[in-house]
Amino acid sequence: MENPRLADELMLLSLAPSGQVWAPTGLDFALAGGVLLDLALAERIDVVDGRPTVIDARHRGDSVLDEAVDAIAAHRRKTKAWVTRLSRGLRKRVLARLAHDGAVRVETARLLGIIPTVRYPVTDRALLAGLDGRVATAVAGTGPVDPRTAALCSLIVSIGLEKRLFAGQPIKPIRKRLNEIAQGDWAGEAVRAAVRDVQAAIATTAAAAAAAGAAGSS
Repeated sequence: MENPRLADELMLLSLAPSGQVWAPTGLDFALAGGVLLDLALAERIDVVDGRPTVIDARHRGDSVLDEAVDAIAAHRRKTKAWVTRLSRGLRKRVLARLAHDGAVRVETARLLGIIPTVRYPVTDRALLAGLDGRVATAVAGTGPVDPRTAALCSLIVSIGLEKRLFAGQPIKPIRKRLNEIAQGDWAGEAVRAAVRDVQAAIATTAAAAAAAGAAGSS
């Protein structure tokens, strides 16, 4: 798979060996955050007063990113609102792209012979190994990391994915290092502002969604 987006990378890291999606409440919002961070890293948006602002509206041939740019250009909203809006249907589009590009395989089955289920075992093992290696190297280090890996680390820690990626290891120091990376001086102020806003938006939106779900089930 060539040129995976941050959302693609986060999705791959969220897949269990069986192909089941590790799906905390915030996963869909983190995928949307990945879209915003990709745009910020590519200098297609800036964050001004907590609102993404388009600075380069040219299309680059990526439908998800291009559509996000068009939407942001047409409406001035806070990052939290964009995390919610961009998350709608995004997981399905990301998984479809991964399957189309041969990174995962789509398997359908029926749980207990009744409930239809879909799994996405990773087929591009080299791509996944590279992702695992980038994150592990960043966590094991003490200095700055490259901007793209730092952005990915910020998404990982925003939804607690480190608990799956580093299962069996002491999580507290790993989480501390991931937060250190996310908050580090590894990119320009515009991107760092985007990371701060995206992390806050994911946390707030996920908490609201979890509270709504709990209220609905009571």
